[in-house]
Amino acid sequence: MKTQSSFSSNLIILIIVTFASSIFTCVSSAGYNLIVINGLSDNNPLKVDCPPNPVRDIGKGARHAWHFDQPPQGLECFFTWNHQKTKIKNIFANNDVYFLARNEAIFKADKDIPFKNPNIGWNARAAWHDEADFDTPSCELSGSCESD
Repeated sequence: MKTQSSFSSNLIILIIVTFASSIFTCVSSAGYNLIVINGLSDNNPLKVDCPPNPVRDIGKGARHAWHFDQPPQGLECFFTWNHQKTKIKNIFANNDVYFLARNEAIFKADKDIPFKNPNIGWNARAAWHDEADFDTPSCELSGSCESD
């Protein structure tokens, strides 16, 4: 003989499942996010290396997000595009971080906002350097190093 579930027991189960899923959503969204957006003009991918995380290639117009439970101390990321490279150190403060790669620089914002011009919410954070010269001391590039 089958027993038929009552409406009230089905309603209780639905409420419990909804409550449990809302708790899971709150817990899983806690933490810090680093979002990198490729706003470059050509179809070359943006390579982003934020050790110890895996290197990511981000296609034109795409974005990639890294999630951290705690803000990683001293996190630095290397950005490479079209034989140019730059580095940003100490990325996190107390909120999520958004980086937008543009041809002229890497821009930073603390929320996801449209990039209409760099003066509205986005701040230039790092300039591009020729990849071949990236690890060369600036005094060697300018010829101003003092010899011992």
